[in-house]
Amino acid sequence: MPSRVHRVDLRLGPDVIAQLVVDYQAGISSTELQKTYALSKGTVLRLLSEAGVEM
Repeated sequence: MPSRVHRVDLRLGPDVIAQLVVDYQAGISSTELQKTYALSKGTVLRLLSEAGVEM
């Protein structure tokens, strides 16, 4: 059984992270993004912060 990749930047990739940012800027809540991308709230907020998004 292959091991699970825990680093979100390796698991999702830059295109998916960029889409998460676009989705948030389009008005999708961080809670919905958690469900859609199967991430914790802290990870969603960190990715948005690292992308320079104002929350």
